[in-house]
Amino acid sequence: MSDLPRVVQRAPAFFYAAAVLFFIASIVLLHLQLENSMGAGRADPALEPYTRLAVLSGWLQAAEGAIYIAANGLLIHILLAIWSNVRGTLRSGVDE
Repeated sequence: MSDLPRVVQRAPAFFYAAAVLFFIASIVLLHLQLENSMGAGRADPALEPYTRLAVLSGWLQAAEGAIYIAANGLLIHILLAIWSNVRGTLRSGVDE
């Protein structure tokens, strides 16, 4: 894999880090948004079910986005492994 640029070789790690950052940022923004808009259900007890639903929905969306980003990193990781394997096979075939 030495013929590939170093940034391409490290691309999966960037995707994994982006997935973690996306998840954390999504959760923080969700809680800030709920705190500002509904007072997190403390202002009116009738809003508590809606707040709980919004929190669960936000966690699900954050997890979904993070899994999508991590899956793209995994796909790149697999493609780089295939590239390395095929490249090594082609080079060993040429050397013989």
